[in-house]
Amino acid sequence: MDFDFGVLPVLVPVVLGAIFLVGGARQIRRNRRLVRHGGRAHGIVVAQDSRWSSSNDGSGGSYHHAPMIEFVAEDGRTHRAKSEISKTHTSFIPGRRVLVHYDRADPAKIFLPGHDGGPAVIFTLIGAVVLTIGLGALWAFWRGMTADDLMDNGVLFGAAFLCIGGSVLAIGVAGILATLRIKTGPRSRGVVIGETTSTGPQGMTRHHAVVRWTAPTGEVLEAPSGRGRLIRRIPVGTEITVRRHPRDPHRILLAGDWPELSSFAFLLFGGLFSAVGGVITWAVLHA
Repeated sequence: MDFDFGVLPVLVPVVLGAIFLVGGARQIRRNRRLVRHGGRAHGIVVAQDSRWSSSNDGSGGSYHHAPMIEFVAEDGRTHRAKSEISKTHTSFIPGRRVLVHYDRADPAKIFLPGHDGGPAVIFTLIGAVVLTIGLGALWAFWRGMTADDLMDNGVLFGAAFLCIGGSVLAIGVAGILATLRIKTGPRSRGVVIGETTSTGPQGMTRHHAVVRWTAPTGEVLEAPSGRGRLIRRIPVGTEITVRRHPRDPHRILLAGDWPELSSFAFLLFGGLFSAVGGVITWAVLHA
Protein backbone atom coordinates (compact mmCIF):
# COMPACT_ATOMS: atom_id res chain seq x y z
CA MET A 1 0.00 0.00 0.00
CA ASP A 2 1.47 3.33 -1.12
CA PHE A 3 1.89 6.10 1.43
CA ASP A 4 -0.34 9.13 0.80
CA PHE A 5 1.93 12.14 1.22
CA GLY A 6 -1.14 14.37 1.29
CA VAL A 7 -1.58 13.40 4.93
CA LEU A 8 1.66 15.13 5.98
CA PRO A 9 0.10 18.62 6.55
CA VAL A 10 -2.56 16.96 8.70
CA LEU A 11 0.07 15.15 10.77
CA VAL A 12 1.85 18.40 11.70
CA PRO A 13 -0.60 19.44 14.48
CA VAL A 14 -0.71 15.83 15.71
CA VAL A 15 3.08 15.71 16.14
CA LEU A 16 3.35 19.23 17.60
CA GLY A 17 0.46 18.62 19.98
CA ALA A 18 1.98 15.34 21.17
CA ILE A 19 5.37 17.01 21.77
CA PHE A 20 3.82 19.83 23.81
CA LEU A 21 1.55 17.46 25.72
CA VAL A 22 4.28 14.96 26.61
CA GLY A 23 6.79 17.70 27.48
CA GLY A 24 4.34 19.52 29.73
CA ALA A 25 3.15 16.32 31.40
CA ARG A 26 6.74 15.24 32.13
CA GLN A 27 7.48 18.62 33.73
CA ILE A 28 4.33 18.41 35.87
CA ARG A 29 5.33 14.90 36.97
CA ARG A 30 8.82 16.12 37.85
CA ASN A 31 7.42 19.01 39.90
CA ARG A 32 5.04 16.71 41.78
CA ARG A 33 7.86 14.30 42.52
CA LEU A 34 9.91 17.08 44.12
CA VAL A 35 6.93 18.25 46.18
CA ARG A 36 6.06 14.76 47.43
CA HIS A 37 9.46 13.14 47.84
CA GLY A 38 12.03 15.95 47.78
CA GLY A 39 13.41 18.15 50.53
CA ARG A 40 11.68 21.32 51.63
CA ALA A 41 13.21 24.56 52.83
CA HIS A 42 12.67 28.30 52.94
CA GLY A 43 15.17 30.30 50.96
CA ILE A 44 15.92 33.83 49.83
CA VAL A 45 15.99 35.13 46.27
CA VAL A 46 19.55 36.45 46.08
CA ALA A 47 19.69 37.39 42.39
CA GLN A 48 18.05 37.10 39.00
CA ASP A 49 19.72 35.46 36.02
CA SER A 50 18.61 37.93 33.34
CA ARG A 51 19.15 37.09 29.68
CA TRP A 52 18.19 39.01 26.56
CA SER A 53 16.02 37.10 24.09
CA SER A 54 15.85 38.65 20.60
CA SER A 55 12.79 38.45 18.37
CA ASN A 56 12.96 36.33 15.22
CA ASP A 57 13.49 39.32 12.92
CA GLY A 58 16.05 40.88 15.25
CA SER A 59 14.08 44.12 15.59
CA GLY A 60 13.36 43.74 19.30
CA GLY A 61 13.26 41.40 22.24
CA SER A 62 13.03 41.31 26.00
CA TYR A 63 14.82 40.15 29.10
CA HIS A 64 13.84 36.85 30.68
CA HIS A 65 14.60 36.35 34.36
CA ALA A 66 15.23 33.17 36.35
CA PRO A 67 15.43 33.64 40.14
CA MET A 68 18.53 32.42 41.96
CA ILE A 69 17.66 30.96 45.38
CA GLU A 70 19.89 30.43 48.40
CA PHE A 71 18.65 27.93 50.98
CA VAL A 72 19.83 25.66 53.75
CA ALA A 73 19.13 21.97 53.10
CA GLU A 74 18.24 19.33 55.68
CA ASP A 75 21.90 18.39 56.07
CA GLY A 76 22.76 21.94 57.14
CA ARG A 77 24.59 22.85 53.94
CA THR A 78 23.85 26.08 52.11
CA HIS A 79 23.03 25.76 48.43
CA ARG A 80 22.36 28.12 45.56
CA ALA A 81 20.12 26.97 42.74
CA LYS A 82 18.51 28.62 39.75
CA SER A 83 14.96 28.02 38.60
CA GLU A 84 14.62 26.26 35.25
CA ILE A 85 11.84 28.70 34.30
CA SER A 86 12.63 32.17 32.95
CA LYS A 87 9.93 34.85 32.70
CA THR A 88 9.69 38.41 31.46
CA HIS A 89 7.65 39.32 34.57
CA THR A 90 8.24 37.70 37.94
CA SER A 91 7.49 38.55 41.55
CA PHE A 92 10.45 36.40 42.66
CA ILE A 93 12.73 39.40 43.15
CA PRO A 94 15.93 39.73 45.22
CA GLY A 95 15.20 39.79 48.93
CA ARG A 96 11.98 37.80 48.83
CA ARG A 97 11.65 34.76 51.09
CA VAL A 98 10.29 31.73 49.19
CA LEU A 99 9.45 28.07 49.66
CA VAL A 100 11.79 25.66 47.85
CA HIS A 101 11.29 21.98 47.02
CA TYR A 102 14.60 20.36 46.05
CA ASP A 103 16.07 17.03 45.02
CA ARG A 104 18.02 15.64 47.99
CA ALA A 105 20.42 13.84 45.65
CA ASP A 106 20.98 16.99 43.58
CA PRO A 107 19.94 20.21 45.38
CA ALA A 108 20.52 22.19 42.17
CA LYS A 109 17.21 20.75 40.94
CA ILE A 110 14.46 22.81 42.54
CA PHE A 111 10.79 23.62 42.22
CA LEU A 112 9.38 27.00 43.25
CA PRO A 113 5.61 27.00 43.92
CA GLY A 114 3.99 30.03 42.37
CA HIS A 115 6.71 30.39 39.74
CA ASP A 116 7.63 27.10 38.09
CA GLY A 117 4.28 25.33 37.81
CA GLY A 118 2.32 27.57 35.43
CA PRO A 119 4.32 27.10 32.20
CA ALA A 120 4.09 23.29 32.42
CA VAL A 121 0.31 23.46 32.80
CA ILE A 122 0.00 25.89 29.87
CA PHE A 123 2.19 23.69 27.65
CA THR A 124 0.11 20.66 28.55
CA LEU A 125 -3.18 22.41 27.79
CA ILE A 126 -1.87 23.78 24.48
CA GLY A 127 -0.61 20.33 23.54
CA ALA A 128 -3.95 18.73 24.38
CA VAL A 129 -5.87 21.29 22.27
CA VAL A 130 -3.50 21.09 19.28
CA LEU A 131 -3.46 17.28 19.44
CA THR A 132 -7.27 17.20 19.52
CA ILE A 133 -7.42 19.49 16.48
CA GLY A 134 -4.87 17.33 14.67
CA LEU A 135 -6.69 14.09 15.44
CA GLY A 136 -9.94 15.64 14.24
CA ALA A 137 -8.30 16.69 10.99
CA LEU A 138 -6.75 13.24 10.63
CA TRP A 139 -10.16 11.62 11.13
CA ALA A 140 -11.63 13.91 8.44
CA PHE A 141 -8.75 12.97 6.12
CA TRP A 142 -9.53 9.27 6.55
CA ARG A 143 -13.15 10.05 5.78
CA GLY A 144 -12.16 11.30 2.35
CA MET A 145 -11.31 14.98 2.82
CA THR A 146 -7.95 16.20 1.56
CA ALA A 147 -5.63 18.62 3.30
CA ASP A 148 -6.60 21.24 0.70
CA ASP A 149 -10.27 20.71 1.56
CA LEU A 150 -9.55 21.27 5.23
CA MET A 151 -7.65 24.47 4.45
CA ASP A 152 -10.28 25.76 2.01
CA ASN A 153 -13.25 25.34 4.33
CA GLY A 154 -11.54 27.26 7.14
CA VAL A 155 -11.76 24.60 9.84
CA LEU A 156 -8.04 24.59 10.53
CA PHE A 157 -7.84 28.39 10.47
CA GLY A 158 -10.67 28.66 12.96
CA ALA A 159 -9.17 26.00 15.19
CA ALA A 160 -5.75 27.66 15.05
CA PHE A 161 -7.19 31.04 16.05
CA LEU A 162 -9.12 29.40 18.89
CA CYS A 163 -6.01 27.59 20.10
CA ILE A 164 -3.77 30.67 20.02
CA GLY A 165 -6.45 32.96 21.41
CA GLY A 166 -7.40 30.58 24.19
CA SER A 167 -3.78 30.14 25.26
CA VAL A 168 -3.06 33.89 25.31
CA LEU A 169 -6.37 34.55 27.05
CA ALA A 170 -5.53 31.98 29.74
CA ILE A 171 -2.19 33.68 30.42
CA GLY A 172 -3.88 37.06 30.84
CA VAL A 173 -6.61 35.70 33.10
CA ALA A 174 -4.07 33.81 35.23
CA GLY A 175 -1.99 36.98 35.72
CA ILE A 176 -4.98 39.06 36.76
CA LEU A 177 -6.38 36.40 39.09
CA ALA A 178 -2.99 35.92 40.76
CA THR A 179 -2.83 39.65 41.52
CA LEU A 180 -6.42 39.81 42.73
CA ARG A 181 -5.81 36.88 45.07
CA ILE A 182 -3.16 38.93 46.85
CA LYS A 183 -5.17 42.18 46.74
CA THR A 184 -8.08 40.44 48.46
CA GLY A 185 -5.83 38.73 51.02
CA PRO A 186 -5.09 39.68 54.64
CA ARG A 187 -4.39 43.36 55.22
CA SER A 188 -1.83 45.02 57.50
CA ARG A 189 -0.20 48.38 58.03
CA GLY A 190 3.52 48.44 57.51
CA VAL A 191 6.51 50.76 57.20
CA VAL A 192 8.92 51.02 54.27
CA ILE A 193 12.42 50.20 55.58
CA GLY A 194 14.36 50.07 52.30
CA GLU A 195 14.20 48.86 48.73
CA THR A 196 15.51 46.23 46.36
CA THR A 197 15.68 46.29 42.57
CA SER A 198 14.91 44.05 39.63
CA THR A 199 15.25 44.31 35.86
CA GLY A 200 12.16 44.78 33.68
CA PRO A 201 11.56 43.12 30.29
CA GLN A 202 13.27 45.97 28.43
CA GLY A 203 16.20 46.29 30.83
CA MET A 204 14.80 49.14 32.92
CA THR A 205 15.44 49.06 36.67
CA ARG A 206 12.40 48.52 38.85
CA HIS A 207 12.40 49.63 42.47
CA HIS A 208 10.61 47.44 45.03
CA ALA A 209 9.87 48.87 48.45
CA VAL A 210 10.84 46.57 51.33
CA VAL A 211 8.16 46.71 54.02
CA ARG A 212 8.12 45.62 57.65
CA TRP A 213 4.84 44.85 59.40
CA THR A 214 3.44 42.89 62.32
CA ALA A 215 1.21 39.89 61.56
CA PRO A 216 -1.92 39.17 63.66
CA THR A 217 0.10 36.43 65.41
CA GLY A 218 2.57 39.06 66.63
CA GLU A 219 5.34 37.94 64.26
CA VAL A 220 7.30 40.75 62.63
CA LEU A 221 7.68 40.15 58.89
CA GLU A 222 9.65 41.84 56.11
CA ALA A 223 9.22 41.46 52.36
CA PRO A 224 9.71 43.41 49.13
CA SER A 225 6.65 44.36 47.11
CA GLY A 226 6.06 42.12 44.13
CA ARG A 227 5.28 45.10 41.90
CA GLY A 228 8.27 47.27 41.09
CA ARG A 229 8.08 50.95 40.15
CA LEU A 230 10.04 52.82 37.52
CA ILE A 231 9.17 56.21 39.00
CA ARG A 232 7.61 57.52 42.23
CA ARG A 233 9.80 55.41 44.50
CA ILE A 234 8.37 55.09 48.01
CA PRO A 235 10.54 56.87 50.61
CA VAL A 236 11.88 54.99 53.62
CA GLY A 237 9.68 55.57 56.66
CA THR A 238 6.43 55.76 54.70
CA GLU A 239 3.49 53.98 56.35
CA ILE A 240 1.60 51.94 53.80
CA THR A 241 -1.07 49.25 53.51
CA VAL A 242 0.21 45.72 52.79
CA ARG A 243 -1.85 42.95 51.20
CA ARG A 244 -0.56 39.39 51.61
CA HIS A 245 -1.14 36.15 49.75
CA PRO A 246 -3.34 33.91 51.96
CA ARG A 247 -0.81 31.04 51.83
CA ASP A 248 2.44 32.97 51.49
CA PRO A 249 2.84 35.99 53.79
CA HIS A 250 6.03 37.03 52.01
CA ARG A 251 4.20 37.48 48.71
CA ILE A 252 2.84 41.00 49.04
CA LEU A 253 1.47 43.95 47.14
CA LEU A 254 1.12 47.51 48.33
CA ALA A 255 -1.65 50.08 48.07
CA GLY A 256 -1.81 51.17 44.43
CA ASP A 257 -0.31 47.94 43.04
CA TRP A 258 -2.57 46.38 40.42
CA PRO A 259 -2.17 43.77 37.64
CA GLU A 260 0.55 44.36 35.08
CA LEU A 261 -0.52 46.03 31.84
CA SER A 262 0.83 42.97 30.03
CA SER A 263 -1.90 40.84 31.65
CA PHE A 264 -4.59 43.14 30.24
CA ALA A 265 -2.83 43.06 26.84
CA PHE A 266 -2.88 39.24 26.87
CA LEU A 267 -6.54 39.36 27.88
CA LEU A 268 -7.42 41.74 25.04
CA PHE A 269 -5.52 40.00 22.25
CA GLY A 270 -6.48 36.54 23.48
CA GLY A 271 -10.13 37.55 23.53
CA LEU A 272 -9.90 38.98 20.00
CA PHE A 273 -8.20 35.87 18.59
CA SER A 274 -10.69 33.60 20.35
CA ALA A 275 -13.61 35.62 19.01
CA VAL A 276 -12.26 35.50 15.45
CA GLY A 277 -11.64 31.75 15.73
CA GLY A 278 -15.11 31.20 17.13
CA VAL A 279 -16.76 33.17 14.32
CA ILE A 280 -14.78 31.31 11.63
CA THR A 281 -15.54 27.91 13.14
CA TRP A 282 -19.24 28.72 13.60
CA ALA A 283 -19.51 29.97 10.00
CA VAL A 284 -17.86 26.82 8.62
CA LEU A 285 -19.97 24.45 10.68
CA HIS A 286 -23.21 26.23 9.71
CA ALA A 287 -22.37 26.78 6.04
